[in-house]
Amino acid sequence: MKLKRRSELIVAAVLALAGGAGAQGEELISETLVPSYLWIEAWKDPPGFLGTGVAEPAAGLALHLPGSRSSRFHLDVSDEELMAMFAVEPPPVSREQLDVSGEELLRYDLLPGGIVLGRVARGTDELSGARVEGNAELGIALRLADGRVVNCPQLAPGALRACLAFTAQEQDALVDIVPLDGATPRLAPAFAGSPLARLLVRMDGVPHGVLPETRGWKSVIVDREARCEVRGTELVLTADLEVRFYYDGNGSGWARRARTVEALATDFIGPRCAPDLANELAPLAEIAGWLALLRLAEELDPSGVAALRGAELASR
Repeated sequence: MKLKRRSELIVAAVLALAGGAGAQGEELISETLVPSYLWIEAWKDPPGFLGTGVAEPAAGLALHLPGSRSSRFHLDVSDEELMAMFAVEPPPVSREQLDVSGEELLRYDLLPGGIVLGRVARGTDELSGARVEGNAELGIALRLADGRVVNCPQLAPGALRACLAFTAQEQDALVDIVPLDGATPRLAPAFAGSPLARLLVRMDGVPHGVLPETRGWKSVIVDREARCEVRGTELVLTADLEVRFYYDGNGSGWARRARTVEALATDFIGPRCAPDLANELAPLAEIAGWLALLRLAEELDPSGVAALRGAELASR
């Protein structure tokens, strides 16, 4: 686990981590301390995150605090607890890990309370052999093996660039909301500062807003399935989402699923008598469909997608 220091100590956060560390720890956090706080630069899976399902005991973490009367003091916290508190990016959980048999293999603190999208779009046979054409400014098209050109749905250039960057990084976790008042949401680097950043943060709050009875659980929005098909000269994308709610296994530290709610991409005609999760998450379903399409395009035409990314980097 790689740590850095910046100016200004968040004393409250350190005290919270120290918990009942006792007089020794309280003595070390004094007015003589040079302001500094810690945050995670890079993630490293702790022992027992995935694998046997048995976590190895976590040793107390020793932190160097410049300016204190002792060069070290010990916090009775595990690596994963500290990473979950100070990380600036979502933990590197893959979509496949969320479907692993026996969800007790997932550590609760290292499970993003956010959005994890990692499906590859399921295409029809006529997409076999398709090649990628176009650019983010004018739109992307697929040239089919029979020579026909089908246009992909429109997506704002800045949003498309962020999606291209995200799929290049081979990550699945987009957002992880920090459970601390006023804390900045963690975003995958490709989306941080992008036109999609605020949308993704808003989408992550939809499940608890529509279903307030679930606010005691950690919500994870995942892509259940994504599909694409040719209709005339257009490529139509559809993505089904699913919201999973987890709790920490009554203090065990392992993620246990409490409830699952579907958000299927279905049409609806008529007045809505109650908040509709699928309708509220429709903007996220569009992003899920695009990410899934780009992953499919990379399987069909890796050189075409690489050229597309190269052109986007050159245009900046």
